[in-house]
Amino acid sequence: MDFDIMKASRGLSELDLKINTGNLGINVLWFRAMQCNMDDVIERHMHSTFEFHFVYAGSSRVELDDGGFDIQAGEFYLARPGVYHRQHNFKGYIEFSLNCELSSDEEQESEAEYIVDTLKNTGCKPYADVAGATNIFYKALEEAHYKNAGFYNNIRSLTIMLITAAARAIDGLTPARYTVPIKHKKIEYRFMQISDYIRDNISLPISTTDISHYMFLGEKQISRIVSEAAGMTTKELIQEFKFQKAKSMLIERQDLTIRQIAEMLGFSSEYYFNQFFKRKEGYPPGVFRVNVR
Repeated sequence: MDFDIMKASRGLSELDLKINTGNLGINVLWFRAMQCNMDDVIERHMHSTFEFHFVYAGSSRVELDDGGFDIQAGEFYLARPGVYHRQHNFKGYIEFSLNCELSSDEEQESEAEYIVDTLKNTGCKPYADVAGATNIFYKALEEAHYKNAGFYNNIRSLTIMLITAAARAIDGLTPARYTVPIKHKKIEYRFMQISDYIRDNISLPISTTDISHYMFLGEKQISRIVSEAAGMTTKELIQEFKFQKAKSMLIERQDLTIRQIAEMLGFSSEYYFNQFFKRKEGYPPGVFRVNVR
């Protein structure tokens, strides 16, 4: 270690870390590193909170009311609320401990609910740190030590990652068995991407081929998505976006000439722009601008 982990530990525990994300509530009571230069015993006790013990080096003996176990570097255990435990740490033992309150504000199955339930129902026993929780804790100590810009938010993120890594290890790295929120149905999401691409490139002579290359989809797929979502062809959608943009520019950009607007919307000439606008609106852009005034 190239920094004082005990000093970093104190700095970490001083931070007010109350985190609510994705319906998961975390209230950190302490982050703590413990380093034993000789044998040490923490007498029998329990918590009303969740206490994670990640072994960084050495070994320890944990005694429970109904048994006990040995734990060593590369492993961790969780003393969930109400579990009495006594810990005998041997010389050279280094442990990273996180004590926190956890909650989920949803009753239906969700990621937050699943994580909290996994931790609530786990046995107090050694687990292999297969998801790298100890390394995540070490990174939080580094952040607390160096205090580079953004360290507080990084520690918040690392706290979520740490608890998730512990839950993953306890759950055996199994695939998720719950649903998570998604933005849109696939066709709606793809139509939004198409629409955004057209808006962002409205000054170019956009074609279905251009959109196809951007989306990594076939031209027929693009046409089907646009037809189902908007009830028009892709060419008609592009023209509609250009027409709406043209109207707003004619109204809002009085400093621009008709020719300049035509160029900014990707038309090859003012003549073609006039013809296009007249077909859509019924009269040319110059008349439209005068009428709006």
